[in-house]
Amino acid sequence: MITDLPLTAGPESMVPAVLAISVALITRKIFLGLGIGVVAGALVAQGGDPGGSLAAIYRYLYSAVFDQSHSAIVIFSFLVAATATILTDSGAATALILRLGRLSSRRRSVMGASWLAGLVVFFDDYANCLVVGKSFAPIYDRCRISREKLAYIVDSTAAPIASIAVISTWIGFELDLIGKALQGLPATDSAFSVFLQSIPYRFYSIFTLAFVACIAITGRDFGAMARAELKAAARSLPQRDPQESAPDPRLAWLALTAIGLLVLATLVTLVLVGWSSTVGAGKPITVLEIIGNSDPFQSILVGSATAFGFTVLAFLKLGAHSMRFLSRSVGTGFRSILGALTVLYLAWTLGNALEEAGTAAYFSSLMQTTVPPWILPGLSFLLAAGTSFSTGSSFGTMGILIPIILPLAVALGTGSDGSILYAATGSVLAGASLGDHMSPLSDTTVLSAAGAGVDVVSHTRTQLPYACTVGIVALFLGYLPVGLGISPWVLLPCGIAVCMLVVRFLGRPLPSKPVPDVRT
Repeated sequence: MITDLPLTAGPESMVPAVLAISVALITRKIFLGLGIGVVAGALVAQGGDPGGSLAAIYRYLYSAVFDQSHSAIVIFSFLVAATATILTDSGAATALILRLGRLSSRRRSVMGASWLAGLVVFFDDYANCLVVGKSFAPIYDRCRISREKLAYIVDSTAAPIASIAVISTWIGFELDLIGKALQGLPATDSAFSVFLQSIPYRFYSIFTLAFVACIAITGRDFGAMARAELKAAARSLPQRDPQESAPDPRLAWLALTAIGLLVLATLVTLVLVGWSSTVGAGKPITVLEIIGNSDPFQSILVGSATAFGFTVLAFLKLGAHSMRFLSRSVGTGFRSILGALTVLYLAWTLGNALEEAGTAAYFSSLMQTTVPPWILPGLSFLLAAGTSFSTGSSFGTMGILIPIILPLAVALGTGSDGSILYAATGSVLAGASLGDHMSPLSDTTVLSAAGAGVDVVSHTRTQLPYACTVGIVALFLGYLPVGLGISPWVLLPCGIAVCMLVVRFLGRPLPSKPVPDVRT
């Protein structure tokens, strides 16, 4: 935290976020949008004082650069990008594609496989964005599927699955917030119990996973994504040199092993660090306690370093490539991620500016008046989505709203089943993911675009209609009716069915002979 949030934040605190998002979407220049947002945020926070604003911008940037968790994300991103580039340049990715056989030539199978891969990498959204994106990008090119579609599938499985998984890098943070918000309140369940019972109320997260599956399986699209798919399908396949030798079959196993080590080492470190912290603290040794006491950033660092080290040593051992070749690939990988990381640092800097300007505090103040119990889940969902969209931070949104919403839900709750509390909890956690998916300022938006190798603004433009569609379904077939007492187990199949119908009737399959996009 840069400073304490101002107590008198007003509508002007929204100006920096609105400017940043509007400029980025209109001009398609994310750096310009973020830069304007940072300057505007500093001016709002400092009351229009130019000198104080310059000093504030320095503080925001310094905090973003030297934050320990940010450094871990940057190093992790560099290592994953370098590993992926080595696998691509060496032909390991091509060998893996050839091993996939029929999968590499069927569009729907490839998209479905990338959706399943996103579910497998359930433990961390950052790892999901980069690992799945980098791994499937060559396959998508071979099948003439747009990189925008890959970025969408990656982004829309990463946060939703990580936020509801019992073993993930999110659960410790979520449980800590829930526990503190409920501390001292009468007749409330434990933090873990509230977390588990709120899972059926994560309507947006669950509907999004179902919506992505429908898009992948049916091959239907609408809006900006349909245009991106049409353009990609009209491209010519990259031509391979006929004199190029077939890749060593061992490289396919090397690629699979490197990706597997990344996942396995991250999970093992997560458990070992959490176990050590739990035993030392004398707490009950349960899986939840172990994960909750672990360090997710240390885990992803160990996982990425293990995969990178294995890849380099394996290639040297096989004698397939020289150290000079590997060094060149590492350099290429580093350079490929620099643009995305620059955006990420600017987004973090803007987040600091918005925090000091009181953007989230202004949103939160809207909940301080008494509201009827039935509307609380829906209102919390919209508030969380708006806050996350404006700030680009799902974690920041949860940290601000959960301490406000949960005590209010306990006070307004009726009956003995606690449904309002569980629904309010689920609405904040899921709404934060919706705002993340809509915002070009979100770190997962940036990383999923980087993993898929697509422009951040293009990814945002193509994903936004899908995220808004599912958000509307979640609101009207989830949070509003559940506030009226309808069971989530009735609403879940209804919402999933509606998602399927939307894809069926709004979506259009690619024409048999797509016409190239000749627009300038």
